[in-house]
Amino acid sequence: MANGLAQIERKRFAVIGGGWAGCAAAMRALNAGHHVTLFEAARTLGGRARSVQVILPSGESVTLDNGQHILLGAYHETLRLMQSVGIDFGAVLERVPMRLGVLQTTSWQWRNYASLARLVMGWSLRGFACSEALTVKALSQGASTRVMKDVIEPLCLSALNTAVDVASGRVFLRVLKDAFLSKRFVHAGGAYASSDMLIPKVDLSTLLPSQVAQALQSRGSCVRLGERVVSLGSIQNDFDYIVVATPPSEAARLLREIAPDWAARVDELEYRSIATVYAQAPADFFLPKPMLALQSDAQNPAQFVFTRREAKGLLAFVVSDASNWAIGEGDEIERRVLAQGEAKLGVALQPVTTIVEKRATFACTTQIKRPAKLALVGLSVVGDYIDGPYPSTIEGAVLSAVR
Repeated sequence: MANGLAQIERKRFAVIGGGWAGCAAAMRALNAGHHVTLFEAARTLGGRARSVQVILPSGESVTLDNGQHILLGAYHETLRLMQSVGIDFGAVLERVPMRLGVLQTTSWQWRNYASLARLVMGWSLRGFACSEALTVKALSQGASTRVMKDVIEPLCLSALNTAVDVASGRVFLRVLKDAFLSKRFVHAGGAYASSDMLIPKVDLSTLLPSQVAQALQSRGSCVRLGERVVSLGSIQNDFDYIVVATPPSEAARLLREIAPDWAARVDELEYRSIATVYAQAPADFFLPKPMLALQSDAQNPAQFVFTRREAKGLLAFVVSDASNWAIGEGDEIERRVLAQGEAKLGVALQPVTTIVEKRATFACTTQIKRPAKLALVGLSVVGDYIDGPYPSTIEGAVLSAVR
C-alpha cells in the first residue's frame, strides 16, 4: 500500500482525534471517496479550539470557547476547509484589518514609526528569512523601545505564544511574510487580505467541527464521541488506514512501540500555557474595537481583550504565555487580569470563568526540533506540532492534514 492519503484507493479510514487537524484529515479522506470513522475522546469536537458551557453572573448559560482564538494572517487552508463544508464566512467571521490602530500606537512619535519602517524594510530586503539561531529579539535589534513593547512583543506572543527573547525569528518572519505578501483569499462574499485578522462570531465548535460532523454523517461516515482509542491494535483490524490526530503526548503513547525514535522526539517538546479570563462588564459597555492590545507585565498579564457576542458586556482577556504561572494559580491570574482590565477600561468587571490550557502550544523557540511528519504503511500522523512552516496555530494544524 502506498504511503500518504492522496495515493490510497477507496478504503475504511479511522481518524483518531477530533481537533482541527483531525477534522481536516477526516474531510480530506471523505472528499477522496473513503469511508471515515472519526474518534474523539471528549464529548465535543474541536480539541483545544472547542466550545464549553459557562454560567454568567446573571445565571444565564452560554456557550463560550476553551480559549479565545483569532485567525491571524494567511489562514488559507483553514478557510478552504471551512468553504468545503459550506460555511458562510460573513455569518461566522468578523474581519479586522491588521492596522497599527489595533495595537498601542496612539501616543507614538514620528521616530517610532520610522523605527518600525526601517525594521520591516530590512526584513523585506532579506526576503523575510533569517538563520535558525536568531531570536525575535535579536531579529529586532535597533527597534525603538516603544516599537518592541507595542508591536513586536504582542505580535510575537499572538503568533508564536513565546517570548521574544527565545522565540524563533525564522518562524516569526515566515508568519509575517505570508500575512503581508501572500495573495488574498477570494470567497463568494468577497475577499480577505492575508494580513486581515478574522475573529469568530460564534463558538469554535460551531465555527467548523460541528459542520464537519454533519458532513461526515450525511455522507455515511461516522463520528464517535466520548470514545478514546486505547491502542492502535484495538482498531487496526477494522480499518485500512489510520490517521493519528491526537495531542502530541497521546500520539507518542499510541506510537511508542512502532516508532520509538519519533515518540522520543515528541517527548522532547516544551510547551506554553495560555489563559483566557472571561469577565462581565456592565451591559452598556462596549470596546471601541472587536479587540484591543493591552500593555502587559508581571502585574498586568493580559496582552489582548476581545468583545464576545454571547452576552452584552461580555469580554475575553488573553494571557498569551501563562507559562510562568504554576498549576493551581488560575485564581491569581484572574485577579490580576480583572484589576488590569478595570484600570485600562475604566469599568467594573465581574469574573465569569478562567480557562488555563497548560499545554496549549509547543514552545516555538530557536532550539525546537519538531518531529517529522510520520507516514508509515497504512498510518500517518497530523497535528500542529509536526514539523512545518507555522507555529502552533489552527492553520498549522489544518496544514499538516492537507499537505
